[in-house]
Amino acid sequence: MLTWLIPRWGEEKLFDFARRLKDNEPLFSRGNTRNLGLLAEGKLSLNCGMYIHPMSRMLKKDSALPIKMVIPDPFPITFHDPQAIYVGAKNPHAALLWLEFLASREAQEIVDSNEPGRGSFLVEETLAHKLAKNANVSICNVNCLLRGNKIAERIAGEIWKLPQSRPTER
Repeated sequence: MLTWLIPRWGEEKLFDFARRLKDNEPLFSRGNTRNLGLLAEGKLSLNCGMYIHPMSRMLKKDSALPIKMVIPDPFPITFHDPQAIYVGAKNPHAALLWLEFLASREAQEIVDSNEPGRGSFLVEETLAHKLAKNANVSICNVNCLLRGNKIAERIAGEIWKLPQSRPTER
């Protein structure tokens, strides 16, 4: 998620931020749901890089939890759940209608009512749109996403000196 800051900051500022972040001796962990549980139990005091929807889902279940969502400045966001139509689809026009529906306000309201924060930040009334509306947003488009993995590898390897994971043999 750090790489989503590139459109607003550029690579050098991102690398500088990554260096300063390392100075805080962060712990690395996977799993938003797991980390939210640890936050709620008081076993973690902060989690950076949390998606909106798991946090919103947990707070929707129990608004008394001692956790709070803070929107960073800039607010890094991207386009999720890309959709496509198979070139050999039997009914490509039906698929196009489905994609058109998915982009509609009605569908995004359904998505957001089931998974708050999962709806598109481009559609008014979704939680993501409300959070992004007055924020200093850094939108990571497809080009940013394509570059992001290489930049994340540089941060992990060169700056944070994390051991490289090796594919498991079968």
